[in-house]
Amino acid sequence: MLLIKAYEDIYHHIPSPDPIDAIKLKMSEKGLKNKDLVEWVGSKSYVSALLNGKKPLTLKLAKLFHERLGIPAQVLLS
Repeated sequence: MLLIKAYEDIYHHIPSPDPIDAIKLKMSEKGLKNKDLVEWVGSKSYVSALLNGKKPLTLKLAKLFHERLGIPAQVLLS
Protein backbone atom coordinates (compact mmCIF):
# COMPACT_ATOMS: atom_id res chain seq x y z
CA MET A 1 0.00 0.00 0.00
CA LEU A 2 2.82 2.40 0.80
CA LEU A 3 4.42 1.76 -2.57
CA ILE A 4 1.14 2.49 -4.35
CA LYS A 5 0.62 5.67 -2.34
CA ALA A 6 4.15 6.85 -3.10
CA TYR A 7 3.62 6.19 -6.81
CA GLU A 8 0.30 8.04 -6.83
CA ASP A 9 1.77 10.97 -4.89
CA ILE A 10 4.49 11.34 -7.51
CA TYR A 11 2.62 10.66 -10.75
CA HIS A 12 -1.05 11.30 -9.99
CA HIS A 13 -0.99 13.92 -7.26
CA ILE A 14 -4.39 15.46 -6.55
CA PRO A 15 -4.03 18.97 -5.13
CA SER A 16 -6.10 20.14 -2.20
CA PRO A 17 -9.16 22.20 -3.16
CA ASP A 18 -9.19 25.93 -2.66
CA PRO A 19 -10.60 26.71 0.83
CA ILE A 20 -13.06 29.31 -0.50
CA ASP A 21 -14.29 26.92 -3.20
CA ALA A 22 -14.81 24.28 -0.51
CA ILE A 23 -16.87 26.74 1.55
CA LYS A 24 -18.97 27.68 -1.48
CA LEU A 25 -19.54 24.01 -2.31
CA LYS A 26 -20.70 23.19 1.23
CA MET A 27 -22.94 26.26 1.21
CA SER A 28 -24.49 25.03 -2.02
CA GLU A 29 -24.94 21.50 -0.67
CA LYS A 30 -26.63 22.81 2.48
CA GLY A 31 -28.74 25.41 0.66
CA LEU A 32 -27.07 28.33 2.41
CA LYS A 33 -26.85 31.85 1.00
CA ASN A 34 -24.30 34.55 1.78
CA LYS A 35 -26.78 36.18 4.16
CA ASP A 36 -26.91 32.96 6.21
CA LEU A 37 -23.23 33.39 7.09
CA VAL A 38 -23.66 36.93 8.39
CA GLU A 39 -24.52 35.80 11.92
CA TRP A 40 -21.37 33.63 11.96
CA VAL A 41 -18.92 36.02 10.32
CA GLY A 42 -20.14 39.51 11.13
CA SER A 43 -21.36 41.63 8.27
CA LYS A 44 -22.77 41.07 4.80
CA SER A 45 -19.91 43.02 3.22
CA TYR A 46 -17.29 40.93 5.05
CA VAL A 47 -18.95 37.68 3.93
CA SER A 48 -18.99 38.94 0.35
CA ALA A 49 -15.35 40.05 0.50
CA LEU A 50 -14.32 36.72 2.05
CA LEU A 51 -16.09 34.63 -0.59
CA ASN A 52 -14.67 36.80 -3.38
CA GLY A 53 -11.12 36.39 -2.07
CA LYS A 54 -10.69 40.03 -1.05
CA LYS A 55 -10.45 39.21 2.67
CA PRO A 56 -8.29 36.42 4.09
CA LEU A 57 -9.69 33.31 5.73
CA THR A 58 -8.54 33.70 9.33
CA LEU A 59 -7.81 30.84 11.68
CA LYS A 60 -10.91 31.72 13.71
CA LEU A 61 -13.12 31.57 10.60
CA ALA A 62 -11.47 28.34 9.44
CA LYS A 63 -12.34 26.75 12.77
CA LEU A 64 -15.89 28.06 12.53
CA PHE A 65 -16.40 26.68 9.00
CA HIS A 66 -14.86 23.38 10.06
CA GLU A 67 -17.30 23.04 12.95
CA ARG A 68 -20.45 24.36 11.27
CA LEU A 69 -20.04 23.15 7.69
CA GLY A 70 -18.00 20.01 8.32
CA ILE A 71 -15.15 20.99 6.03
CA PRO A 72 -11.91 19.20 6.94
CA ALA A 73 -9.45 21.53 8.66
CA GLN A 74 -6.70 20.36 6.30
CA VAL A 75 -8.64 21.83 3.35
CA LEU A 76 -9.33 25.14 5.09
CA LEU A 77 -5.74 25.58 6.24
CA SER A 78 -4.10 24.72 2.91
